Amino acid sequence: MSSTSQGITEKKPLFIVGSENLNDICQSKGEKLYEFFLRQSNPKIVAYREWIEELFQGLPIERHKDFYPRLRSDNQNFQASLFEMQMYRLLILMGLKVKIEPRQVEISKLFDFHVQDDKQSCIIEATVCGIGQGKFAGNANEDDLVAKMRELFPNPPFDIHIKTEGTLNETISKDCIKKKIEGLLGRFTREQFKARAIACSNNMYATHFFREDRSLEWTKDGWRLHAEIEWPYNLQKGEIWGPARSGAMDPSGPLYEAVKRKARAKSKADNQHGGSSEEPYIVAANNCHSEFGLSTFEDSDVKRALTGNPDAPDNTRFRRDLGRVDAVIVICNACLGHEGRVPIKLFRNENREIPDFLIPLEQRQVFGDLIGFPSHLERLLYD
Repeated sequence: MSSTSQGITEKKPLFIVGSENLNDICQSKGEKLYEFFLRQSNPKIVAYREWIEELFQGLPIERHKDFYPRLRSDNQNFQASLFEMQMYRLLILMGLKVKIEPRQVEISKLFDFHVQDDKQSCIIEATVCGIGQGKFAGNANEDDLVAKMRELFPNPPFDIHIKTEGTLNETISKDCIKKKIEGLLGRFTREQFKARAIACSNNMYATHFFREDRSLEWTKDGWRLHAEIEWPYNLQKGEIWGPARSGAMDPSGPLYEAVKRKARAKSKADNQHGGSSEEPYIVAANNCHSEFGLSTFEDSDVKRALTGNPDAPDNTRFRRDLGRVDAVIVICNACLGHEGRVPIKLFRNENREIPDFLIPLEQRQVFGDLIGFPSHLERLLYD
């Protein structure tokens, strides 16, 4: 039991795991992530479940009532809540005072966190974008190709992320598809992939060649398919993700759209209250789009989303419709076991003032290091 200024509040676990009906079966269609973690007996998934529990118990107890139902609802709310818990932990470990904004049905919530040190403060809104495999834009031949690919490779050892351009004007045979994808998957064992990823985790030059080695370019009469293998998002087995019919960072991409929604919400709130808050407004975006690789992201991708120009210099003014946002903290696929090694970086809107305590994030860092992702869990998940 824990005491608060509002009285006695019971501290409950997020997961109450029984001894029956436990198994290590992969997530089934329609199964909620909460239900999946609750029934798992796989040691890797169990260890990750304990990490989620640790994040939950690290929240202020008075906010458990907000997070508990969201984590138990649909997968989108689960992943959004998980990212908010990760961001809360990051800010606390930075030595900051963090207030989580309560959720009230009758009031539109503008931000997730009010953050301050002894001298400065800001408000931070966390968002997860790009979750999902994407759909084809009315191309029956592409639809047929990926349907065959999923039939041929229902449990690949890695995730396969697909991006397509142009129009495929003919049907591709299963034999042709099998040969192409087997060639891609055969380049690495899981052990070799893990070792290569570790070796180039802090070497951007090596990372570039690693990405080339795990990618496939397939062209046919003006049509192009780019396939890239990544460590499995599901941890136990791989999946085929995509295709993305446009780059993740183009004007219609998930990062741009997510930040634009937050900018509009800020503008609406400012108009309702008769003026803008003097505190910097920061958006923390966890981009889980299939095209946003798990190992790295290019600054040019983010700049294309935020400024419209992939070659823009640092601190270029954001797009006009993002003007209410002072900075964006971009995290690459920090979810479900990948957060141990993914990058994080802050992009500032022109020369807007941000608190000094956020300035170190303008240099790319490893998200897992900043949130205290357990080293034993990282080894377990990647072994």
